[in-house]
Parts: sequence; C-alpha cells; structure tokens
Amino acid sequence: MRGTRIPSNTITPPLDRLIFLNRGLSWVVRRLEALMPRVRDADLHADLRAMLDSHRENIARAEGYARQGQVHSTLSSSKVERGTPDICGPPT
Repeated sequence: MRGTRIPSNTITPPLDRLIFLNRGLSWVVRRLEALMPRVRDADLHADLRAMLDSHRENIARAEGYARQGQVHSTLSSSKVERGTPDICGPPT
C-alpha cells in the first residue's frame, strides 16, 4: 500500500484513526532522524530536536491510549483541555 494516499476523513473508527495518525508521525520521526546529523545550524537543530521529541512523545501517548482502550474518553477530554483537534471524531 506504499504510496497510496488515504484521505484521513474516510477513516472513521477511532482506533483506526489513531493508528493512521501514528503511521504519519512515525514517518516524520524517521525523516528527522535521517536529517538531523546533517544539520549544522544550532537553532534549526534545536527546533528539529524539539519536534522529534514531541512526535515521539505523541506516538507513545497514542499507543498507550490505544492499549488501554481509552481512545474515546481520554482523547476527547484531553483535546478540550489542550485545545488540540479531535483526531477520533465524536464518541460512538
């Protein structure tokens, strides 16, 4: 399925959306890991490091939610607290 684009709005079950999101975040992590050793600008390197760390944290958090079966309740409530977008859609 490599190279096939799936519109994110067609993925409706919350767990499937979470898995789809983590695939994208994982792709970015791999790209940043490959790029960072070549970045010589200290400010840019620091910004990319912060992005990499944030993506890794988000991947781990989403995996934890999925393992605990808290996809609906935890993500829906946390998005309100942090003002983040609802990646799972409304609870069913």
